[in-house]
Amino acid sequence: MSTLLKSLRGLESRKFVKRFTPIHGNRKMYIQADLIPDPQISGGVWYDGKDFDKEFINILMKITERYVKLKGFAQSGEISEYISSAGVCKTTLRETEINTLLNAMVYDGRLLKVQEESKRREVFTVPMTETSDGRKAGYIGGFLSATPCAGCPRAASCHPGNVSTNPQSCLYIKAWIGGKDFFDIEDGDK
Repeated sequence: MSTLLKSLRGLESRKFVKRFTPIHGNRKMYIQADLIPDPQISGGVWYDGKDFDKEFINILMKITERYVKLKGFAQSGEISEYISSAGVCKTTLRETEINTLLNAMVYDGRLLKVQEESKRREVFTVPMTETSDGRKAGYIGGFLSATPCAGCPRAASCHPGNVSTNPQSCLYIKAWIGGKDFFDIEDGDK
């Protein structure tokens, strides 16, 4: 064994350096023990050694989706705190890693990213689904996804001048403009 390898193993046993394998290539590399290798070299949290960790990512996605369904909507910081408290990660996920996960879920159609104009924040929610009692829950995708009209069963007949259903007398729109939660209004109140 070469003197260099003996020296590296001695440093590794004393916890001065640690060994890692980059995702591209077969060479073992060493780095100071208290540093984290750059994700472009090591693959970051998404890799287990050299292999893309699909199982870990699927677990994170399921936990995130369950949490967002339970809350109705959540910001990335809330989701990050929930994942940390769930104890499924060996390390704490950074904000960029959480955003990567959330964006992948948006692209997969598992979450929707909605800009709340009244509070000037970005939240994530689940796509429109039907609940066990037949009611619609969540948001519908598209550029009007944050408006109450997107999920309204009377939207087709709603127009200015219509006596029974019109935007001027709609309680959902009034609540939405006032920054209130329009999903709490009963259908008979409209």
